[in-house]
Amino acid sequence: MDSQIERIMRSLKCSRAEAEEILAEDKKIDRGEAVDFDLSAEEHKRAMKNANTGTREPKGEKTAKKQRENPEKEQIIQVLATFLRESAIFEPNSVEITNKTRQISFKIGENAYDLTLIAKRKAKN
Repeated sequence: MDSQIERIMRSLKCSRAEAEEILAEDKKIDRGEAVDFDLSAEEHKRAMKNANTGTREPKGEKTAKKQRENPEKEQIIQVLATFLRESAIFEPNSVEITNKTRQISFKIGENAYDLTLIAKRKAKN
């Protein structure tokens, strides 16, 4: 017990009395008892409603939306792919658009390459 109090005092840089109070409050929380800083029933209900809104987008969905909304990048990728296909160095079937707004894959002989288009952000003034 004293080692827990000493650890609390060291980590939180508080007095022995404060550490003992913190330890007592922690034990109440562990047993499920109400503590002084608990929310009222109405505040708890409001907090739970705000915490579980379900409005967060699934991972990767925001990025996918941005990729679909850039016709300029799509056009640039199309032009580059056409150029690579019509070049005498490449075989027509070795050039492939792997991402319509970002990436082209192609081969020269045995070597495989990826060409990635990156749009820079506008400078802040």
